[in-house]
Amino acid sequence: MCAAGRARGHDLHCDPADCSVSLRLAAPRPPRPAPAGPADVAAPPMDRLLKAAEVAGWVRRLGRLPDVCGWRAGSTWQGRPVWALEAALGGAGKMVSLPRLRLLKPTLLVNARHHANEISSTNAALALVWELAATEWGRAALKRVNVAVVPLENADGVATLEALLPGAADHKLHAARYNALGVEWYGDYFSDAPRFPEARVKPALWRRWLPRIVLDAHGVPSHEWDQPFSGYAPGRFRPYWIPRAFIYAVIPFLDRPDHPGHAGAHELARVMARALAGEPEIEALDRELGSRYRRYARNLAPDTFPPAASKTLMVLAPEDRIGGLNFAVRRFPVTVSEIITEVTDEVVSGRLLALCARGHLTVAKALIDFLGRRGPGRLDRAHPESGGLILAWRPAAGGV
Repeated sequence: MCAAGRARGHDLHCDPADCSVSLRLAAPRPPRPAPAGPADVAAPPMDRLLKAAEVAGWVRRLGRLPDVCGWRAGSTWQGRPVWALEAALGGAGKMVSLPRLRLLKPTLLVNARHHANEISSTNAALALVWELAATEWGRAALKRVNVAVVPLENADGVATLEALLPGAADHKLHAARYNALGVEWYGDYFSDAPRFPEARVKPALWRRWLPRIVLDAHGVPSHEWDQPFSGYAPGRFRPYWIPRAFIYAVIPFLDRPDHPGHAGAHELARVMARALAGEPEIEALDRELGSRYRRYARNLAPDTFPPAASKTLMVLAPEDRIGGLNFAVRRFPVTVSEIITEVTDEVVSGRLLALCARGHLTVAKALIDFLGRRGPGRLDRAHPESGGLILAWRPAAGGV
C-alpha cells in the first residue's frame, strides 16, 4: 500500500516495526507575494551550474514576475519537489480560463534536466522564462504563444550529482544520470501507475496545456566517454564515445515520409538551423567537433556512428529504443513534434556552459517565434439536420 501510494505522489512513510503507515501533509502555502517588476529580477546566470536549492529560489523569484506562475508540480521518489513555471497572458480579469488559453494560442512545453548530469538545460529554461516576462521580445511572444517549463525534472539525480561534485568537478558523473534508484523512467510517462512519482510531472503538464510542440532539452559527454583504445565500449552508449556535434536535434517522423508529420519535421529542422546560424561561436564549435567526429568515428565505423551534418544543424530520427516514448509519436496530432536537443554539457562550466545553455535557449526562442507566426486557427460552425449548433476549433493550417 505504501509503495502504491508513493507511486501516486503521496508522501507516505512505512514503519515495519509496528506495521504503521503515516501520511505527511504539506504545510499551508504562504500568501503570494506582491508581483515584482522585470527590473526587480535579474537574469539567471548562464555560466555556472545551478544547484537544486538555487533553482527553487529562481522559481519563486520568477513566479513574482508579470504573467508568470511558479508552483510545485510534483515530488520525486525521495520526496524532493519538482517545480513548474508557466508564462501566459491571462487577460485583465482575476479569473483565467486555462482551456481558453490553450485553445486560442499554441503552447510550447519545455522539459529540462531529465538526466541530472546534463546541466545546461536548467540554466536555459530559467533564462527563457525570464526573457518571456522581462523583455520586449517575450512580452510580444506571449501575445501569441503560451509556454510551460519544467526547469529541473530529476531532483533526486541532481542530489546525487551535488554529492559527487566536490571530488570530481571535471567528470561526466554518469552515476547521477538517472533517478534515486538508478533507473531510466521515460517509459513511465505513459503508464497509468508509474513506478516513480517524478514521472507524473511532465504528463500532467502535457494534459494541462496540450502543447503543440514539446522541447526536451538534453546533453551528451563533452569529451571521450572512456580512454581511447582501452578496449571497453559502454554498451548502448557506444555512439557517444566522441561528441558528434556541439548541438544537434532528434525529431520524430524525419524518416517517415508516409506520416502526416513528415513535412513538419523537416520544417522545424530548418527553423532551428536558421536560428543557430546566427550564433557564430556555436557554429564554429559545431564545425570543429563535426570534423573530428567524421575523422575518428563516422569514417571508420559507419554502422556504429550515425552521420553528422557539415554545414547546418544535424538532425536525427529517434533511435528505436526511445522512438515510442515520444509525446508526438504517442499523441499526434495534438502534439505534432517532441524535439530532443543535445549539447555537449556533461559536465562543463564557465564559458562552455554558457554556450551550451545559449544553444538550448536559441532553439526554444526559435520554436516560440515559429508557433507565434502560425496563426491561432479558426472556429467552425455546423448546423446538423436534427437541430442545434456544433462548434469545433480547427488549428492553423499546415503540418505544424
